[in-house]
Amino acid sequence: MRYRVESIALPRAKTFKNGDRAVAFAKELAKKTPHEVRVVIVSRSSAFGNPVLYIFNRQQAPGVGS
Repeated sequence: MRYRVESIALPRAKTFKNGDRAVAFAKELAKKTPHEVRVVIVSRSSAFGNPVLYIFNRQQAPGVGS
């Protein structure tokens, strides 16, 4: 299983074999940027896409909430 850190702040997604390292990297990146940072499980067998484990600096979708 692999873990991918995704953010606009990165030139490309960064992949890790260790989930703890992926989360630690994402936390540090989130401290340095206002952009949303996600940690995603990358699975070959997932028919429903890759599940998101963590989201840092979550951005509210326009028109959602009051």
